[in-house]
Amino acid sequence: MGKLTPQGYVADQMDDIFDEFVKGLKGIYGDDILVDADDPDGEFAGILAQMRADVEGVILAIYQANDPDNATGVWLEQKVAYAGVERRDASYSYLRDAQIDGDAGKIIKAGFIVKDPTGIQWITETDATIGSDNTVLHDFRSQDPGQFVVAAGVSLDIVTITSGVDSAKTTEQSELGYEEETDPQLLSRFYKSRSKPSQNAVDGTVGDIFAIMGVIDVVALENYSDSVDENDVAPHTVNYVVDGGDQNAIAQAIYNNWPGTGLQGAVSVQVVRPRSGRTVNILFDRPMAIDMAAQITVGRRKNFTSIDTAGIQSNVTSMVFGIGESVYQDDIVDEIKKTPGCYVKSILYGRKGSTLTDTPVVQMGAVEKPRFLSGDVAVTVTDE
Repeated sequence: MGKLTPQGYVADQMDDIFDEFVKGLKGIYGDDILVDADDPDGEFAGILAQMRADVEGVILAIYQANDPDNATGVWLEQKVAYAGVERRDASYSYLRDAQIDGDAGKIIKAGFIVKDPTGIQWITETDATIGSDNTVLHDFRSQDPGQFVVAAGVSLDIVTITSGVDSAKTTEQSELGYEEETDPQLLSRFYKSRSKPSQNAVDGTVGDIFAIMGVIDVVALENYSDSVDENDVAPHTVNYVVDGGDQNAIAQAIYNNWPGTGLQGAVSVQVVRPRSGRTVNILFDRPMAIDMAAQITVGRRKNFTSIDTAGIQSNVTSMVFGIGESVYQDDIVDEIKKTPGCYVKSILYGRKGSTLTDTPVVQMGAVEKPRFLSGDVAVTVTDE
């Protein structure tokens, strides 16, 4: 069997295992037995060796899965749980203040379903009553968790046919949910949360915030100077920018490590001081989502081959960016290359609504977080 060494578990290799079985068979039947691959004794030794090698492989996989760097799936979840970190589940998207038209006084029960033009269904979670002006504004939640984009002013098809309800439409762009946290994202958040035993309050605060359920990313913008810095952070102030997570838990984490220096942010949460019972306002920011757009042109490597343009779109929209992280054209190229049979001819990209250009990088501000949504990535295949 393999051995535990100071360097870790060392599994026996297939050739060594086979030789060991051959030696055992010769000890029983004599040295003159034939153990070539096409001889019965050789085949028998090979079968036993393969079974043993499979067991060695399982033992090695279990050993490696105890290291967070090698663990995946449930194994990784078990390891990060020791640090109080849990995988972030997918969350729902919402249509806020969607307009429903119909008969005045009509009560629309919870569970009323509409469908957007892409076929995604949305459901009400509470009752709503149509007002005297024959309309009511009400929230819808996506039936399935995930990131679903619906623009403002889009007509919605009524799935739950209800007497007295005529039509429905959005009044603002959908509030996007999140996809389930991937293994690399979970591992990254786990390591960042381990900065708790740090040597300064800011690192400890960032570590505590990362450990909060639902937090995706955290950036601490510090300004030690006597004047406003390039990130618009006030003198001797920290601006925590947090994506995801409950705002009360975030504020408490900041307060627990707060040395009393300046805080900055658009989100203000009152935290009760444990001794005096008085409240203090804890400030932090949420990142500003920056919608990106791309026009991608690819060519076929071979004539008459099908190119999975939907796969290219999916790969690009699945790109995950951090707060303040710029968008590099090379990273988009890497995502396109995951689709077989094509090569990149051109990429025009930039902030949605601006002129798209062929540029190596699109810079982001310190509190900006870029994203590609499915409707903003166009892929064209040419044979020229």
